[in-house]
Amino acid sequence: MVGAVRSRRAASIVIAVAVAVAVAAVAIVVPEPAPVQAAPVSQRVLVVSDSVGLGAKHAIPNAFPPGWEVNVIGTPAMFVEQLENSHVKPQIAFNPWRVGDHVVIAGGYNYPYWDPARFDRSIDSMIATLTAAGVKHVYWVTLREVKPWYVSASAWRAVQPYYWYFPTVNDHLERAVRRHPNLTLIDWAAAADRSDVTYDAIHLNNTGAALYSNLIANAVHNSNSRLPNGGLTRVSVPEAEPGDAVALNLTATGTRRNGFFTAYSCDGPRPGTSNLNHGRDHTVAASAIVPIGPSREICVYNHQAGQVIVDLAGRYTSAADLSDRPPRRLLDTREIGAGKPHKAGVARTVRVVGAGGAPAGTKTVALNVTAVGAARLGFVTVHPCSIP
Repeated sequence: MVGAVRSRRAASIVIAVAVAVAVAAVAIVVPEPAPVQAAPVSQRVLVVSDSVGLGAKHAIPNAFPPGWEVNVIGTPAMFVEQLENSHVKPQIAFNPWRVGDHVVIAGGYNYPYWDPARFDRSIDSMIATLTAAGVKHVYWVTLREVKPWYVSASAWRAVQPYYWYFPTVNDHLERAVRRHPNLTLIDWAAAADRSDVTYDAIHLNNTGAALYSNLIANAVHNSNSRLPNGGLTRVSVPEAEPGDAVALNLTATGTRRNGFFTAYSCDGPRPGTSNLNHGRDHTVAASAIVPIGPSREICVYNHQAGQVIVDLAGRYTSAADLSDRPPRRLLDTREIGAGKPHKAGVARTVRVVGAGGAPAGTKTVALNVTAVGAARLGFVTVHPCSIP
C-alpha cells in the first residue's frame, strides 16, 4: 500500500510537470491597450533583450527625457530568432503602438557557434521584420568581451564555456552594419572594458545598468540628427573676405561606419583627399586650412553617416604670408619617458621657432596634432604659451 501511494504521487508529479511544460510552450500574447496619449513614433523605443539587457530594464527608460515611450521586453537565454518570434513579431501584430522609429536588439550571448551562418540569417531576418514594420532605426548592442583582469576569479571560471565566442559575435555584427544601412551598433564592448560594470562577467550591476542605458539613449538621440552618408554641410564665414583662408577644427562624432571628412571652398570642386579619417562610433578631430571664395562658405563632405562639428580657429587674410614648409615632427611623447603616456592635465611646451624649424619672425604655424594610446576619453588643446 505504501508503495502504491508513492507510485500514485510520483505519477501525479510527472503529470503536473508535463502540463507545466506544455503550457510554457504555448506563447499567448494578449494585446495591450495603447496609452491615452501615445508618444509620437519618433519618440518610441522598443528594447528586445536577453538576460543582459533585461538587467537594465528599469534604468533604460529613465535614461530618456520625459515624453518618450520606452519599453523593454525579452527573455533570458534566447537565441536571436527566438527573440524575434516570441517578442518582436507578437509586438508588431498585437501591440503595434510599442513599435516606433527605434528598436534596440540586445541579443547574441546565446550564439549558435556550431552554425555561424545561422546567426547571420537571424540578424538579417530580425532587421527585415522590423524594417517591414516601418522601423527606421535598428540598433544592436555589442557583447562585452570579457577579460580576466576585469572580473573575479570565480566569474572568470564561470564564463569559460562561452566567453570565447563573444568577439566572434561582434565581428558578425560589424559585418551586418555593411549589409543594413538602417543598422547602428551600440558599442557596449568598448564601454564595458572596465572592472565595475557587472556582478559576474556579463550581467549588469547598478553602475553597468546606468552606463548601458546611457549608451542606448545617446545612440537613439544621435540618430535623429545624424547626417546621412555622403552628406554635405555648408558653413558660412561672413567675417572672411574672398581670398582669405580659415583655420578650422573638424570633429566627427556619432559615426556609423569608418569614413572621412573633406573640407573645401564651396566655390570649387571637392578635392579627392580627406582632412579627417574616423572609425565607427569614434569621436576624433583634425585641423584644416580652407580658402574662402566669393560665397564666403566652406563645405564639409562626410563620407559616412555621422555628426559634424566645425570650429573656426582663425583666419588668414589675403595679405598673410602663409608659406609651405616641409613636414617636421616637433614632439612625440612615445619616444621620451620610457614610452610612458603624458600625464593628464599637465601642459607641455613645444618649441616651434628656431630649433623647432620655423624661421625667426614666424607668428602663426599650422600643426597636425595626434593623440595616441589615451587611457580614457578626453581631448587635447593647443594654444600659444603666452595666453590661457
